[in-house]
Amino acid sequence: RIQYGLLGICLIFLLLASIIYIALHTAKKSNTSLLQEQRNNQKLLQEKEELLQRLEKTQQQLIQNEKMASIGQLTAGVAHEINNPISFISPNILALKMDYLEVKSLITQINELKEKEITQADINELIKSSNQLDTNYLSTEIDQLIAGIERGVKRTRDIVKSLSVFSRNTEEKFQKADLNEGI
Repeated sequence: RIQYGLLGICLIFLLLASIIYIALHTAKKSNTSLLQEQRNNQKLLQEKEELLQRLEKTQQQLIQNEKMASIGQLTAGVAHEINNPISFISPNILALKMDYLEVKSLITQINELKEKEITQADINELIKSSNQLDTNYLSTEIDQLIAGIERGVKRTRDIVKSLSVFSRNTEEKFQKADLNEGI
């Protein structure tokens, strides 16, 4: 009985040792596969981070490219808008300059008369020069030219003001705004 008892204990001990060995071997395999999965996860996480960085870099480049395209369109629009009022300021200035040159000769004659005694012949010559110039027409034309220049300057000033309002640095906070000015 003692032999059978010892043999039974040995068998139980062997059985327990086998179970412990199998459990440790299974745990070691599980740990190894878990470590392998962990490495794979870290590798995937690192790849994900690299992809995110590349995506952010690409996104920043796209934003920059879009900004440059918008600036190009804005510049073309601004140039067109400013050229419109300038297109009628330039010819008006040229016409005004020509009218002034005609009137300047009459002014020179008047200034010369101030320095000497005026005779009837001088007055007649002055009237003749005045009639040749058609001073009424020149006066009306000069008024129209100046009004055109003033309109062009006002339009240019309005365009510049609109651009400065448009380009103000906007914040993410709500602010009071004048709708009439915006319109």
